[in-house]
Amino acid sequence: MILTTERLALRELAQTDFQALCKIMQDPKTMYAYEGAFTEEEVQGWLDRQLARYEKLGFGLWAVVLRETGEVIGQCGLTMQPWKDQEVLEVGYLFQRACWHKGYAAEAARACRDYAFRQLGAGEVCSIVRDTNTASQNVAKRNGMTPQDTWVKHFRGVDMPHIRFVVKREDWLDIRIQWLTPELAGDFFDYFENQAFPQGDPRSACYCLESHFVNENDWVDQAQRREKARELIETGVMTGYLLYSGNQAIGWCNAGDKASYSPLCANEEFFTEPPEKGKIKVLYCMDIACNWQGKGLANLVMERFLADAQREGYAWAEGYPFTNTNAPWQQYRGPLRLYEKYGFETVRQGPLVTVMRKELL
Repeated sequence: MILTTERLALRELAQTDFQALCKIMQDPKTMYAYEGAFTEEEVQGWLDRQLARYEKLGFGLWAVVLRETGEVIGQCGLTMQPWKDQEVLEVGYLFQRACWHKGYAAEAARACRDYAFRQLGAGEVCSIVRDTNTASQNVAKRNGMTPQDTWVKHFRGVDMPHIRFVVKREDWLDIRIQWLTPELAGDFFDYFENQAFPQGDPRSACYCLESHFVNENDWVDQAQRREKARELIETGVMTGYLLYSGNQAIGWCNAGDKASYSPLCANEEFFTEPPEKGKIKVLYCMDIACNWQGKGLANLVMERFLADAQREGYAWAEGYPFTNTNAPWQQYRGPLRLYEKYGFETVRQGPLVTVMRKELL
């Protein structure tokens, strides 16, 4: 069994489900969005494609079983679908006509959406629906998706306009990412002092001062360190992103123009080229509250960082993950694999940090 909901169970389709599929796919009213009923050969081809997807990807359209009776009443699952010049992850659903208007499609689709984000780590999930298929559009909307764009597909010799409905991970998690401003300084301090670390942990007075002061260890008093951080925020030197769930800050990413990071510019270990304002944007560090780790928030931050850097006209993005990937406490600059995932290349690997770069222009 892949998934269970209050009324439904989702499992892989098998050849023994052929007749159940025919019951769905040979009903012309059920299949109106496909320009009519399928032949037995087309149903078998459909089934074969799902079995191949399980083998290749580990997912596909799954059989939807009514838990109360054990009857297969539909299909719902995840597939990779062509869309314009890319492949997208789609939640698809198709149910017996006798089971329409009972909420089964929405119930199964929600479970598949959650599976995509939790188990597959997807950044976004969509449903691609023909423009005349109002019922399926409503299921997509109930699944938290909104219309993104349109495209004409060609099937059975017919041009079929389709709408792509999309939900992004940050919307599914109810996450906001906001650029740090002086007005958000209170949230910045609350994050370090009450969210980021266990009670009494000395790191709660970190405030990311090392990124802008070579001598930051000279200040041991928390009140003094707090005041230094406030000055940096108010003067626009300390920059980056706060992550929010609702009104609560749950993460912080220190990011900005490399020319503003004097310790980086003064340390040959971080050197790539002479610092020039507006040319290199750096992701200096990243921290996510413990109970929000493992939910893909680091990906969201990296994507926002890169999108902003490109929009702002930077030529390069840089990061400095610690070379030792086995020490958990040394991952506050983001793990090496995160930079590799987003196309950064290693410039230099030192004993402490690895300098990584991505060209943006």
